[in-house]
Amino acid sequence: MIPRKRYFFLARVVLQNRTALSLVTGHPDNAFDTSLVRDANGLPALPGTAIAGVLRSLYSRLKGHDADAVNAVFGHAGPEGSEVSALQTSWGLIHSAQDRPVFGLQLGAELDAMRGDPLLSMLLEDRYQRERVRINHRGSASDEGKFDRAVLPAGCRFSVELTFESDQADDAVWSEVLGVLAHPMFRLGANTHSGLGSVEVIRCLARVFDLHSADDARAFRELSPDLGEVEGLLACEPPVLSVPGCVGGALELKPDDFYRFGGDQDPFEEAVERPADLLPRFEPTVSWQDGCGTLNPARLLIPASSIKGALAHRFTWHYNALSGVFAEDVLNDEGEEWDKNADCPGTRALFGHVDDRNGRAGCLFIDDATQTISRDDLQNLMHNAIDQFTGGVRRGMLFSEDMVASQRFPRLSILLDTERLEQSCRAEEADLALVRQALAASLEDLCEGRLALGAAASRGHGYFSGRLSDGALRRYLPLNTGGTL
Repeated sequence: MIPRKRYFFLARVVLQNRTALSLVTGHPDNAFDTSLVRDANGLPALPGTAIAGVLRSLYSRLKGHDADAVNAVFGHAGPEGSEVSALQTSWGLIHSAQDRPVFGLQLGAELDAMRGDPLLSMLLEDRYQRERVRINHRGSASDEGKFDRAVLPAGCRFSVELTFESDQADDAVWSEVLGVLAHPMFRLGANTHSGLGSVEVIRCLARVFDLHSADDARAFRELSPDLGEVEGLLACEPPVLSVPGCVGGALELKPDDFYRFGGDQDPFEEAVERPADLLPRFEPTVSWQDGCGTLNPARLLIPASSIKGALAHRFTWHYNALSGVFAEDVLNDEGEEWDKNADCPGTRALFGHVDDRNGRAGCLFIDDATQTISRDDLQNLMHNAIDQFTGGVRRGMLFSEDMVASQRFPRLSILLDTERLEQSCRAEEADLALVRQALAASLEDLCEGRLALGAAASRGHGYFSGRLSDGALRRYLPLNTGGTL
């Protein structure tokens, strides 16, 4: 029998994904490469192992990688003995449009209500996908670099229960765990370095039960297992923690001209006679007001993967130039034997890599951003290709394109894991000083209109002016200019 400790800490936390979430099963479905993790009701869910794993990783950073301190909280198993985890984590249950977690197996009238819920009914299928493609140095898709990911729209809420046992009534470990849960680096699922999986704490209600007290023991027994029931719990604010080795900032950009990140759906198609052939990327988000959640279809998406991809190419150019490595040194006559992800040590260290044998996560985090726009913010452009012999339009080459004409652009959150960067530079034999210098030069190119984002860069679109906001990341990088915004 596992001995019980006197004090039982319990918290019911409501998490909201600030950006789209891709927590998948690892198995494809009939149409797409991935499918979301779902509970017995067929609704998206957060596995407790995923939450506990990220908590353990960040808590280890907080404790300076003290294995004994981490094992005392999260347990361990090994040939010399094992210890059960003092911290328990439930699965995350998704909220309905009434901001209530869907608890238990839904049958009969409850099942009908779930299917009729305006929010849950939209999430019962993997209908939201992100198309991803990795571009090589020749500007085309890399071999095996085209894939898709199932995503959960930003703004969905989940209820999670955390419990912790201790012999102390005021255990600092409990506050640290809740603080880690609210840290900006707490991210769930896949592609967390490319804009997905960022979460925030919306509500936290907690209580410490003294199991040697008859009143507390009774209150604990009367607490409903439904995570939506919080009677007897008190609102608390997780402490703000500083995890070593993390520097952050924000890119404040203003478009110089039109821009477009490619998509395939037009939320304004009812307002036009014929939708354009080339469209911006829109993705729905969930918004909450007065305790009710609604799915907004017309949100312009600024995908972090597109920004990070452009930065990776420009970073590789700067790192090679600073290192004295030029095209004639690495390319053969066909230019096919060189790949920035595999052959540039600075790119491997900063942006990560994966191959047949192993892989390494990157060190740069950029968040997706969304923006509300109207049909008036789009500019329709017509294109055609002229036949050089007849002077007429080539067959099939008359098409239209919707470009974003708004001067408003959301702030882009950016975070650099300097601790991991130093480790990666040692492992990849990359020069840390050159990595910092090349990243600074790449960001300056973006902020000074020398690096385009999105589609149609060859036609002058996608260029921006701006600056990296003041903060820890700006102080860490050897920037030469403040930008033009």
